[in-house]
Amino acid sequence: MKKLLVIVIGLILFSSTSAQRLNVDIQELNIKDSTFTKNITNFIEEQKKGGDEFHFFKKGLGYVTVQIADYHKNDTLLRYAVLSQASSFNHDTDDGVYPQYYTFIDGHPVLLYFRSVSMLGNLKYSEKSKKKLQKVIEPFLEKKRTKLLYDVNQKKTVKVKNFRNEFFKFIGATIYYKLGRQYEN
Repeated sequence: MKKLLVIVIGLILFSSTSAQRLNVDIQELNIKDSTFTKNITNFIEEQKKGGDEFHFFKKGLGYVTVQIADYHKNDTLLRYAVLSQASSFNHDTDDGVYPQYYTFIDGHPVLLYFRSVSMLGNLKYSEKSKKKLQKVIEPFLEKKRTKLLYDVNQKKTVKVKNFRNEFFKFIGATIYYKLGRQYEN
């Protein structure tokens, strides 16, 4: 009976401490890895040439998201998936959608998501850093406007203020691998 009581108390303590949220800020990074920046620059150039099916990069809009994961298989050290985006973060967006870091490459914001950091658990980003990130990406999104919506009979039904087209991709990432030192130039 005592063992059961100790186990129950241990589980209660463990669950209450693991449920606490880790308060952090979304931070700007200065990236010095020339291979990484070259790959992202090439990706952005491809988007400007028409790789982006919505053509927002051709208009000077859009940003890049990079999902970075440790990938220790054979001589591979790192794997990162790159996507183009043009969507905002709303004030009520879940914290799990925000990146841990951001930087600028080729004049565009690059949002960096590190899988190893997000696996720490419940990250809680400060409202100040979330608002700052929205200000960073806002110039790279379509301008808000008033939009009239019509029903099937072409009768005006709703007037939407602060409307903008937003583009968020889930699939179709470009994947890069970072190899061990013996394979680098």
